[in-house]
Amino acid sequence: MGFYVRVSGLTDLAKLSASTAVLKQALENDVERNVRQMANDGANNAPKKTGRLANSIVASPRREGDMSWSFGSDVEYARRQEFEHATKKAFLRNALWSNEKNLEKDIDESIKQLGR
Repeated sequence: MGFYVRVSGLTDLAKLSASTAVLKQALENDVERNVRQMANDGANNAPKKTGRLANSIVASPRREGDMSWSFGSDVEYARRQEFEHATKKAFLRNALWSNEKNLEKDIDESIKQLGR
């Protein structure tokens, strides 16, 4: 089970910039940093009996392409824990949702910094 984080429209925006490479790298860094934070938060909030599920989440962030990352877990019971656990349901989705605004803020800040 995994989540796919892709920010669309940023590649088009980067093409408009005179410093395309600098802007693209800044945006890539923003996406990576935030996806890693999402994975860490998901792992911290995951149900823990042995730690196997949480460890698989922390180790999972993977670059899929330009400004596109994925994270999740390959543990066989991850999906069940995410959707059915009595007290920790949605631990990965909550990590994604709670960091969404931070990603947007970081992207806005990078664009403003490079526009100066």
